[in-house]
Amino acid sequence: MNRIFALFLISAALLAQSCQSDKQKLQQEIAQMETQLEAASSTELANNLIDKYLAYVAAYPEDADTDARFLYRAAGVNYRQGRYQMAADLLEQALKDYYASENTPASALLLGTILKENLKKTEAATTVFQSIKQAFPGFEEAKTETDQLDPSLPAISQRMGALLQQLSSDSLGRVNFQAANDYILNCEMLAVVQPNAEESPQLLYKAGEVAGSIGAYEKAIDLFDWIYNKYPGYEKAPLALFMKAFTLDNNMKNIDAARPVYEEFLAKYPDNDFARDAKILLENLGKSDEEIFNSFTKGAQEGETE
Repeated sequence: MNRIFALFLISAALLAQSCQSDKQKLQQEIAQMETQLEAASSTELANNLIDKYLAYVAAYPEDADTDARFLYRAAGVNYRQGRYQMAADLLEQALKDYYASENTPASALLLGTILKENLKKTEAATTVFQSIKQAFPGFEEAKTETDQLDPSLPAISQRMGALLQQLSSDSLGRVNFQAANDYILNCEMLAVVQPNAEESPQLLYKAGEVAGSIGAYEKAIDLFDWIYNKYPGYEKAPLALFMKAFTLDNNMKNIDAARPVYEEFLAKYPDNDFARDAKILLENLGKSDEEIFNSFTKGAQEGETE
């Protein structure tokens, strides 16, 4: 038994050494490619370096500080290549997944700068800079932007309320899609820069509803996932999980994806107000309207017979 245990320890040590060796090797490759790109700019080399950064993040998700740095650098490479939306997406990922990193203020500042100067999303940039001022008041690098904010600027929650009022574009109540997308983006920017703000999960949930109302179902699911995974203590976290299942089922007709989400909801929240609805929806997944009607009719008839 002692010999088996010793062999197990040796195997574990060798495996750990191998993993560490692979990790260091990848870091060295990245460092070499960074040096090469700095010496001679090349689109191909830039793309390869970005791939290496992302490969490291995928392989070592527990290395939070390095992952945050590499996502920031990948965003920087994309920025220098003129791929501003890709850069913004990577910065949002860094903020959302590695907020505790010391690199977070810099990521937030670059994100706000790209939104303002390159993507021309002024309202969202204002939300980022306003959030930086609140979350990182001592971050000197952002002073140029935060000091330019109008002292009379309303609180973010008030600004989001004003944006929400713009969703109905005319007397017929038709949705203003531009205003809807602006609202969603601003809610996301608040949540990535100030995830601990009381209004962050509330605004994300409303953004999920807005996304669903304009047919942006993938975005709605992303937002409901965000709430459920990042804010498990939020009162609407269970409802976010239900809405994810309902969106997959009712809007996207993706029965295979909806089924396990309904099942997860029922297993975790059997006493929730929406548990009965979830059970009925789960039982009727994939059925036609006629089949559902017939099953209800049959159930009613059986109840009368009894």
